[in-house]
Amino acid sequence: MNTVDTPVREAVGFLSGSLNGAAVSRVFKSVGIAIESHVRQIHIFMMCTGGPIGDAICLYNFFRVFPIALSVYAVGNLGPEATIAYLGAKRRIVTEHARFWLGATRRPRRGSANALHVESSQLSLDDARVRRILEERTDVKINAPFGRFRLSLSANEAVHTGLAHTVDGFRPSGPLVYVNLAPERVLDV
Repeated sequence: MNTVDTPVREAVGFLSGSLNGAAVSRVFKSVGIAIESHVRQIHIFMMCTGGPIGDAICLYNFFRVFPIALSVYAVGNLGPEATIAYLGAKRRIVTEHARFWLGATRRPRRGSANALHVESSQLSLDDARVRRILEERTDVKINAPFGRFRLSLSANEAVHTGLAHTVDGFRPSGPLVYVNLAPERVLDV
């Protein structure tokens, strides 16, 4: 158990499942707690299936301007939206057996012709945002019309394309606070 005599310098967060608005809110809340606790480095372990692209881009933007040192680890499968969020981190590590999925934005099709037209326009805008992020942050080559673009990358391929910086594991340098970003609680260890 962490005591007052041992200052916590690093925090570890776990982000898994769907990357949605609730998950993004938990990340914001946990970062606030970490800053108030004078944590200097946060490590986030990600294994996310995806979620709404708007929530992923929100997290991408937040990671880009993160107020303290941040390392994000891809530790399992990252869906297309989670991969976009991951790209916002300044330090991106991938474990040896992790995998990334990249592709065009998808939504269920339903509703009237007008609703489908609006949804199609929104998908085109979302695809353009995703494509810009991929082009700015990686060397991933998109050789198909983006609406049909699908790609799966291994850990080594992710490093080769600039998606990740290195294939490595986690090496804490001192006392840690573990934060599970799925339920709403903080665990001191």
